Amino acid sequence: MSDRTSPHEFRQVAWSVRILVLVGGLLLLSAVSFGQGGRASVNGTVTDQSGAVVAGAKVLVTDAATGQSRQTTTADNGTYVLPLLPVGVYAITCSHPGFKSTTHPDVSIAADEKATVDFTLSVGEVTQSVEV
Repeated sequence: MSDRTSPHEFRQVAWSVRILVLVGGLLLLSAVSFGQGGRASVNGTVTDQSGAVVAGAKVLVTDAATGQSRQTTTADNGTYVLPLLPVGVYAITCSHPGFKSTTHPDVSIAADEKATVDFTLSVGEVTQSVEV
């Protein structure tokens, strides 16, 4: 047996190495480009007309392009945060029993943005809504 590599075996190894380098490069590029999509967040405070905070209000964020929604509830201090939202245009609705539902229909958020969307709820029936 000989320890020498034939030219045919050498070419096979060379092609295997090239393919591995190419696949590794593509994986690296796809990981970098995935991070470029960017995420954003929306936060704010919900108060009533007198300025008192509204705890337990439901805040619903709906992506205008996809129709996908996420929701959260305001904390005891009336604040809410919805992190890690894809970049886009959203309709943001706030509701709480005993108050009119209020919607901000065209909130545009960019990559890495922390958009603040506050709500002032008016006393009214649950079936009433206000668009601002």
